[in-house]
Amino acid sequence: MAEVVRLSSGTPRPTYQVASTDTAQSLAAAKITQTKTTGDSAGVHASEAQRAVITVESDEIRVAFNTDPTENGGTGLGHIFFAKAVIVLEGAPAVKGFRFVSADAGSHANLQVTVEF
Repeated sequence: MAEVVRLSSGTPRPTYQVASTDTAQSLAAAKITQTKTTGDSAGVHASEAQRAVITVESDEIRVAFNTDPTENGGTGLGHIFFAKAVIVLEGAPAVKGFRFVSADAGSHANLQVTVEF
């Protein structure tokens, strides 16, 4: 059964690729925040992504929130996602707190990421 994911709650930014590594990482701050000049006395306004759609294209990752996940050879902390998994993060805290790592050392996954503001 095919999974249906709708991007409709905000304005999607360009999709980008990221590879998992043997070290836990989060989504790049430059990709999940945006700034706008308001043209008034407020100056610059920053906003955070409200949603992210992530597809795992190859290999496996472990995912945790607000803490670092670990590889299978260690404690194996975090939820495991296999190739072809679709992860949908709803809300700025989930997007900001998302952390991922390669599930197995040396086997790095390719992820496709689209965030919405």
